Amino acid sequence: MIHFARALLVLGVEFFLWQLSGALPSAVASLQFVALRLVVTRLPLLPNKDLVFVGAGIAAAGMAKVSVTPVATVLVILAAADLILALGFAGLPWLLEQLRPKDAP
Repeated sequence: MIHFARALLVLGVEFFLWQLSGALPSAVASLQFVALRLVVTRLPLLPNKDLVFVGAGIAAAGMAKVSVTPVATVLVILAAADLILALGFAGLPWLLEQLRPKDAP
């Protein structure tokens, strides 16, 4: 249940970011890009899913006759935010371990 709630929250935040950015003309288009990201992130054996999503998103924006520049900006922000969050979750425990005082022998 925790993983489902986390996934739902991430998708909701992504939808909100698409709506807030104004890069897409409607809520339906925002949902389509959220669904595209969901599909791309579930592809197995694909090493750089963020790069694939950026390429697919730019192609989808071109096919939907939407301005590509704002869509590409949001796509890059989403990819960077994902990497920053991953670094925070992996790097924070490491940093706390490094800052913890060591016991003298």
